[in-house]
Amino acid sequence: MQNLIKHTVAILAIIIYPAIGTWAQTSLEGQTFRNDNVILTSQDAMKKRVQEAISKKEAEWGRKATKTDSIEVAKAVINSLKPEEMIQLIATTSISMQFLPKSKVKMSMKLHAKEEIINKSRMGWMQRQMLKSILAMGSHSEKQEYIRKGNMIIVSPKSEPDTMMLSPDGKTLSSKTEEGLPYTLTRQ
Repeated sequence: MQNLIKHTVAILAIIIYPAIGTWAQTSLEGQTFRNDNVILTSQDAMKKRVQEAISKKEAEWGRKATKTDSIEVAKAVINSLKPEEMIQLIATTSISMQFLPKSKVKMSMKLHAKEEIINKSRMGWMQRQMLKSILAMGSHSEKQEYIRKGNMIIVSPKSEPDTMMLSPDGKTLSSKTEEGLPYTLTRQ
């Protein structure tokens, strides 16, 4: 019986080991990962932030917030935002990473104005056009070096490293923004 178990384990090891070794050595060259709206999670986080602020005010007041109270608290939260957080509310951000030969990666980020939000902002036509132009200038593309350590992809390892995690199946890359919000890029 013990010999049967030993042989079974040995056979499984022989079958599984090459699959693990192949995954670890799979090249990323030629693969592209992207997400057309990495800020979506930020919008959810913003809603949560506003709701937490309303709950805190309700606790201070000792009563439920009225619609007017809720609007005032939401305005206060929005007014306290950093410029980059404000952009997250009025634009979608798409990110793509294309892995090139010689451990290079081309990273592209495009900002797109959310027309429905900008149109509701009560800004004049000229201001809306200027805002769209400013967002368009925020779009850019650059090539960086990367190194791979197992499932960790470290972009720009010598200067400002950004570590991303490759899923075991190789279909997604995950990271976090500077604000700590997670995002995932999917292999195309």
